Amino acid sequence: MTHGTARHAILLDGVWDVADSTSATERPTAYAHRVPVPALTHSSTPEFPGIDEFETPEYEVVKGLVGRPSDPFRFTDAGTPGHSRNYFWYRTTFEAPSPRNVATLRVSKAQFGSEVWVNGTSVGGNDSGFTAANYDITSAVRWSAENEVVIRIGAHPGVLPPGNTAVVDFEKTHWTAGVWDAVSVFFNDGVSITSTQVAPRIDPQQITVQTQLTNTTSKSVTVTLVQAVREWRGSEVMARAEQDVTLEAGGSRTVTETIPLPDARLWSQESPNLYVLDTSTGGDSTSTRFGVREFRFDAATKRAYLNGEVIFLRGATVCLHRFFDDEKAGTLPWQEDWVRELLGPIPRRMHCNTLKFTIGPVPERWLEIADEEGLLVFYEFPVWTLMPEVTQGWRKEFDTDTLRREYEAWLSDNWNHPSIVYWSASLESKLPPEQSNDIIEAVRKLDLSDRPWGNSWNPPQGPDDPHEYKQYVSNDPKFDMLQLEFGSGARRAPYDPPTGHPALITEFDWIWLTRDGGPTPYTKDLWAKTAYPHETADERFRTQAYVLAGQIEYWRAYRNYAGVLYLSYLSAGWVVDNFRDVENLTFQPYYEEYVANAFKPLGVYINFWQRELEVDSSRVFDISLVNDAKDRATGTITLTVENEDGRALASSSRRYDVVANGQMTYPVSIDLPSDKGSVVLKATARSANAPSEDHQTVSRRFVTLLPEGALAGMTRSILPGDIPDAGGQFEAGA
Repeated sequence: MTHGTARHAILLDGVWDVADSTSATERPTAYAHRVPVPALTHSSTPEFPGIDEFETPEYEVVKGLVGRPSDPFRFTDAGTPGHSRNYFWYRTTFEAPSPRNVATLRVSKAQFGSEVWVNGTSVGGNDSGFTAANYDITSAVRWSAENEVVIRIGAHPGVLPPGNTAVVDFEKTHWTAGVWDAVSVFFNDGVSITSTQVAPRIDPQQITVQTQLTNTTSKSVTVTLVQAVREWRGSEVMARAEQDVTLEAGGSRTVTETIPLPDARLWSQESPNLYVLDTSTGGDSTSTRFGVREFRFDAATKRAYLNGEVIFLRGATVCLHRFFDDEKAGTLPWQEDWVRELLGPIPRRMHCNTLKFTIGPVPERWLEIADEEGLLVFYEFPVWTLMPEVTQGWRKEFDTDTLRREYEAWLSDNWNHPSIVYWSASLESKLPPEQSNDIIEAVRKLDLSDRPWGNSWNPPQGPDDPHEYKQYVSNDPKFDMLQLEFGSGARRAPYDPPTGHPALITEFDWIWLTRDGGPTPYTKDLWAKTAYPHETADERFRTQAYVLAGQIEYWRAYRNYAGVLYLSYLSAGWVVDNFRDVENLTFQPYYEEYVANAFKPLGVYINFWQRELEVDSSRVFDISLVNDAKDRATGTITLTVENEDGRALASSSRRYDVVANGQMTYPVSIDLPSDKGSVVLKATARSANAPSEDHQTVSRRFVTLLPEGALAGMTRSILPGDIPDAGGQFEAGA
């Protein structure tokens, strides 16, 4: 047998053959379809009829909650497909090299589950649809020859065993199978490197490296384990560690060592510096990319910290598996340029530093791009169950042992990405302790970077872990933005645990529109009653941007939350994003102008939501500023009243001075003009150091100026005691 010193890898991504079946055991005799890998099976040519049609009991539950006919108990726990097939069979070939000790096939992600054959020999299976599976194919390989690979995947979640954690989504209307992440085969000799974890520290600046080794030979061996660090895209070694390791025949061992990196530059949003750890055993080799950074929350200050400095998190959520249902999605999630634009330039332009990947995971390439773009990622495990009190008695049952194994695999797949700064254990789920607190306590020890964890509607598990709040104040039929004038920028719903831990808002909005400007099933009643213009699609898009921006300003203004993220930056179905042309990533009109201002590091909020004022009167407006930057912010606030053509009818200014990470509220007095009609009240904060449009933040309020005396004797329609609590309602907008 020929031996080498390095791993030889072959990427099997490309166009594969595919066929369908009802039986799990009868392999197809013909493959009449072709499909890209990675992607979803609905991208095959020719198409499979009805491929996406599958209805879950969760979807039946949510239909009932919006008044549609439903019966959550007419389905099995697994759901019901709208087609007769149960499986898809994927087939391709590869050329194996000359003989090596070990051959491994890696299927990064395949839903729903995978079973693999190589040259007709079964090599194993994996029930998970969102974690990687490595298959030992050594005995099945034909060396120096062509080899056939067949992967059988489930055609819908119903084929998975009970208790398995397929992505649980109450609002998902289509369920598409697919080999939706990379597939590769690799070959090595002697002692195999089965996993490598790199955990950075910044004080002192170093990395802890944990390497799992397996002796694939029939005798005891001693090898030299070499770890060398270099810059990504560089070759010069900046740190090196060697040690001799002895393993018994067929034995495994985990080696942990510390490598100082005093000269490494920290990974951050502004400078996403990346390094590579090259690991070798003489017969196998791997390269692991990482960044040197630390992220944590602190319960005493209720703040988030990146590399020891306070950071306020601004951003949104990505519901990729919902977006899979979009008729325009196709292969976009696997197109490099599209994904990079989505995760890099657009968030920077929108002044967002954080995205939460929710309701299902993403391809690994997404995380690699996030690493390269300096994007902070909240990564959520795909469990969403709510609780029987709000789901007509429906309850999702999990197998606890299976659940724990999938958490462990999920962590192992993803823990070397510096972009991932927070694990979210579940979404809107009231789970028993053995499936929430106990699992987090057990598996968080595996992550040597010690990232914080979210625990959904269960109490935070760790002493500094945050709690995620869902601030859907807009979903109350009685809600009016005027109520925000009396708010304090905080709200706890009945399902939120009583906790003083750091607080995050990871969802709010509830004013969703379809891509053509129509209301979604959740927002139909809201749009029919809104006090803002909504008769045409253009009016609705403007109102949506206006209200969303106003809520972002409000939740940021009081400094109650370490992070403010809205739903949703990318999605489809009942909860839709703000793209007009998702293929070219073009936003709806008004969205970028309004929301980008609301997310600027220097935030501005006019604490005023009344829709009418009188002409020729004087008024004092409270304007709050927050400064998310590391430096002091000084400049001028200018409050103007502008007509519909943008001409200033009145103006008043004053200086502002806000310390780093600080907040200030300034009263600004203005004499309202004599012109009647629709106007825009606009507060503009201009930086003293760079007073260009790129360094100013704008907050707007739409107001109608009425004749003098028109409001005489009138009182505000909403008084502090009249503020409704929207928290008691079901909030399915995840």
